[in-house]
Amino acid sequence: MANRFCHKQQVALWLLLLILAQVLNGTPTHAGERNNRPVIKKAPSTLPFKVGEKLTFKIEWLFIDAGIAVSAIPESVVENGRDLLHFTLHTYTANTMAHIWTMDDHFHSFWDVKTRSTKRFTVKIRESTYKKDKLLEFDHRKGVVTVTKNSDKPKEFEAIKGAQDFFMAGHNTRLLPLKMGGEYHYPVFEDDKNYDAKIKVLKKERIKVRGGEIDTIKIHPIMSFEGAFVTKGDLHVWLSDDKYRAPVKFKLKTLFGSVYLTLIEYQGVDLTIIKEEKKRE
Repeated sequence: MANRFCHKQQVALWLLLLILAQVLNGTPTHAGERNNRPVIKKAPSTLPFKVGEKLTFKIEWLFIDAGIAVSAIPESVVENGRDLLHFTLHTYTANTMAHIWTMDDHFHSFWDVKTRSTKRFTVKIRESTYKKDKLLEFDHRKGVVTVTKNSDKPKEFEAIKGAQDFFMAGHNTRLLPLKMGGEYHYPVFEDDKNYDAKIKVLKKERIKVRGGEIDTIKIHPIMSFEGAFVTKGDLHVWLSDDKYRAPVKFKLKTLFGSVYLTLIEYQGVDLTIIKEEKKRE
């Protein structure tokens, strides 16, 4: 029961964003990747993210350092003439929490730059005694998603036009204008169903981060898909108020206390950190 609860928390945290890891070993592999070596290319400069981005977050629960989340964009590839960005996410427990409950989860999304939509999404969940592997292959022209879970036979489901996997829904939020007081909707495919994700833009706020402060846009993601922990005004995300719209902080209130993700290291984004003035002696 504890494993399922923690997995649901994690899914909710990542619906809006991005985050994380570059490890490919052991992740379900698409047949095309095995037979054809990807072509490495540079990411388009017009996007708020690019190849080389890497964001590392500290996960805290009840003031305990519970784990690490690493988000990265390790490469751009070409498949069947299409430019795809490869987004990765790795979350794992650390310190004392690793002795109580283990988590070592990997997510990989291949995102079509031209259509701005998910092409393929793989999941590898390893949480104590709970294990899960999943592959989603999107065919937006036909409006279907083929889902393969563990060693089961693939199943085909109808997908709403423009539907994203939950991980890329977060990155797509960075493409929105995010006007103050605005509300945005887009379709998400999760748990073999289509859902409506809603983003409310709350306010601009300067918050503390490692090394100083940063100006952010505070948003409130609202999700209804079954894989997420129930969110009733409980999830908030802070994105950098600049051209990157990089996530710098998450807060998720649960029945078991609040979970925080705070940015501690970053590469591939030139964030403006406002240094704290040294106190006079």
